[in-house]
Amino acid sequence: MAEQQRTRTVYRLPPCPRCDIERMESWLGDMARQGLFLQKEGIAWGLVRFQPGEPKEVEYRLVSRRKPQMLWKRFLFGNPEEYLDGPKEEEVDLFARFGWVYLSKCGNFFVYQAEGEQILEVDSDPQVQAISIQAVRDQEIASALNLLFVLFVNYTINIKVSLFTILSQGWLPYFIPVFLLPLWLFFLSLLQVCTLDRLRRKLARGVPLDHRKPWRHRSGLHFIKCAGSLLVALAFVGSWAYAYSGDIYVPSECFDVREYPGDPPFATVADLAPPGEYRLNHSHFSSGVTVWSNKLVPVYISWCEKADVTTDDGSVFTAALCVDYYELENEWLAKGLLWGCKKEGKQLAKRQDSYEVLSLPDVPADYAWAYVDAWDHPALLVRVGSKVLQASLEQTGDCQLSLEEWTAQMVEAIQ
Repeated sequence: MAEQQRTRTVYRLPPCPRCDIERMESWLGDMARQGLFLQKEGIAWGLVRFQPGEPKEVEYRLVSRRKPQMLWKRFLFGNPEEYLDGPKEEEVDLFARFGWVYLSKCGNFFVYQAEGEQILEVDSDPQVQAISIQAVRDQEIASALNLLFVLFVNYTINIKVSLFTILSQGWLPYFIPVFLLPLWLFFLSLLQVCTLDRLRRKLARGVPLDHRKPWRHRSGLHFIKCAGSLLVALAFVGSWAYAYSGDIYVPSECFDVREYPGDPPFATVADLAPPGEYRLNHSHFSSGVTVWSNKLVPVYISWCEKADVTTDDGSVFTAALCVDYYELENEWLAKGLLWGCKKEGKQLAKRQDSYEVLSLPDVPADYAWAYVDAWDHPALLVRVGSKVLQASLEQTGDCQLSLEEWTAQMVEAIQ
């Protein structure tokens, strides 16, 4: 039984960041004095593997695995001279002459161990050690800048919408991984930069490393950060699982507008057109309807319809109608969505140099706004209570409706 106890592997969570080399060395030494010895390549995934044995005096040293390089080069190209898989043979031989044995990688450092109380240090010059620590710090700065760049790209390119649009259209599960994870990693990188910079400044002043530094100090804060990392990881996995569970996004496939059950809660081309023979046109425009819902938006309808109506006198009314219709959980969310849709519509139209505000008559709505959209078509944005409608109408043919006529019918239909 005692033999099994000595051969089994023991896992421990480090009480300090891997970049805090003084506390890390002190903790590993204390574990050895308690009979737990770091295994070969025993530091991975935030955990440390120990082999139980008879307690004895063992010293550990963390040596930088980064080579000095200009920060801008490190940011753009990384460091091709860094040791990724392990220390070079020459370094291992040098440490072996002083009684040190390579054991494991630990973040940006290599871990060496030596037994006994009287040991020889390979590198004891604080000024030289400061240069190595600066290389590690610069690597962390480059990582933080890369994460900041990712956040900037995500915000400015991938998602140029308001938070209300994200909430109402069911994009929150995608918003969390895209922003929360890089933001948390950026925060952790900044903490490591600060830790390494404090150590570098200490060494630059000629103060040697404290290999027996008390490691229990501030260990609680480190465990809180570990718990935060776990929560962020669970949010990353859970948000995607929740997105596909059907609870937040319940779509249906796009189907023909003629197959829509009942009457839609807004005016269609058939309602706007004068009496005549209706014919749905599929040749130049994608006609179809998609319906989905989530907890914040019980009803969402995306409606695209292009149709021709031939009147009794032979004139033709041709129109392409695009509608996004929302019934939201409350008016507060509807106001936020309206603001987001207005902002996005203006940005798209201005990008195409087509933006122009159109005058509207008084209509029975809480808010109504008309403009020329990015496709150079008149567009309408309306809110009535917790309902929001965004519509654009392209008209060709012999007879056409004025903006006042078709917007009045649209507003009247959603009352």
